[in-house]
Amino acid sequence: MKVIEGRIGFERLYPLGQGATNFFLAGALGGADVNNPSGMEDFGRPLASIGAGFAQAGHGWRTEARVGDLAGNRGLNGADIANVQLIVAYTFGLYALEDEDSDGDGVINSKDKCPNTPKGAFVDARGCPLDSDGDGVWDGIDECPNTPRGVAVDSKGCPIKKVLFEPNKKKLILEGVNFEFDSAKLTSDSYAVLDRVVLALQDWPDIRVEVGGHTDSIASDEYNRDLSDRRAKAVRDYLVSRGIERSRLEAKGYGESEPITTNDTDAGRAKNRRVELKKLGD
Repeated sequence: MKVIEGRIGFERLYPLGQGATNFFLAGALGGADVNNPSGMEDFGRPLASIGAGFAQAGHGWRTEARVGDLAGNRGLNGADIANVQLIVAYTFGLYALEDEDSDGDGVINSKDKCPNTPKGAFVDARGCPLDSDGDGVWDGIDECPNTPRGVAVDSKGCPIKKVLFEPNKKKLILEGVNFEFDSAKLTSDSYAVLDRVVLALQDWPDIRVEVGGHTDSIASDEYNRDLSDRRAKAVRDYLVSRGIERSRLEAKGYGESEPITTNDTDAGRAKNRRVELKKLGD
């Protein structure tokens, strides 16, 4: 028996690595002309086939296992005819591998400046991953996409849980929290420090703290106590605005009453002007 087939179909490629072999699935529709041996009737039938195999990228060798079915009501004993084929061939591709998208980021290889982007990561027009919050974990696979700058994160992009107070210590000076001159208005660079405090308080929801404001010895004691109280309340209010329950926070101004160093020098006075957190309870 001699069978002549004609078919048209599709192939879906699954790259196994850049410049490597592709796995593919294939399907086709067409027709077959069957020439029987002498004494038997020749006939034609519609044809459908499916297959799978491996093909080298671009030009190269390919192998395919294919199952075809000749449907209809004619043929040997009027039965459908099915056949299994194992095909080994050499192909001449019409396109090169660089026009594919090996890492699946939507940017073809010839334009992809970052060809090994992890699956799921969002990329720019060059094919390079985006990292909106700058934590080193790409957008799209970052489970905590709005982490404040400078916060250490785990492999999922989520902040690593940190202890707010060191062991056996109940006080913490908030280095970097400052105010405009003779004012209770926070400077813009204070917010990053306070945002880290917010994350720590969120990690430890049972902790209550006192926000303590302190000044140097310039001006009167009464004035300094009032200024430090307003500054402590400004910090407390910021923490509340970021989601910390007000019931967990107390604010108190100590004025110049608790210096940590001398007030006789500019450097000493700068250290005495500070905001402290104090752990309340045990």
